[in-house]
Amino acid sequence: MTDKLGFFATVQADLQSYADFNEMPLKSVMHYIDVLMRPGPMAVILFRMTTFCHQAGLRPISRILYIMNTVIFGASLPPAAQVGPGLVIPHPVGMGFAGPCKIGKNVRLFGGVILGAAGYEDRSADGFPTVGDGCFIFSRAQVMGPVEIGDDAIIGVNAVVTKSIPAGAIALGAPARVVRWRAGYGPPTPSPAAAGEGGGEGPP
Repeated sequence: MTDKLGFFATVQADLQSYADFNEMPLKSVMHYIDVLMRPGPMAVILFRMTTFCHQAGLRPISRILYIMNTVIFGASLPPAAQVGPGLVIPHPVGMGFAGPCKIGKNVRLFGGVILGAAGYEDRSADGFPTVGDGCFIFSRAQVMGPVEIGDDAIIGVNAVVTKSIPAGAIALGAPARVVRWRAGYGPPTPSPAAAGEGGGEGPP
């Protein structure tokens, strides 16, 4: 799901994804400065630095950077999470994900989004979300428990997701339900053979 890139290649992918999302050019030094001087990309780069230090065994530095991100940008982005390149966080305040979460590439997470455990009484049934590539999770949505969000899915504002969402689906509400599909996606259709199974003979 996630591409293994080096630190600088990952940061470049994050910046390019942010520029594409905002329909901004990224062809000159001034363009890069324009993107970098925004809270979202700053928070993402600080997260990447936190992850780099964590993986390099520099745990005290990683913890300090994590706390800085929380204090400065109000975003809880633990370094243990597996997050693919192209991460876009337009408004970092109030959003966060748990360390065991897995997030694909080119994912957009908006302000107030929370990804974490569901808090089930039976802890053996609990877990953490896996988010596919190209997903949009809009403001204040919550994705909780061992659910899977398929590639290119959209989770609407204030949605509460406690069950898996298929690829390309658009889910709204609390609890979230699929209301329609993105172009090129849709519910699986049964084959003609499957549709005819178990029918027996009809009425005379």
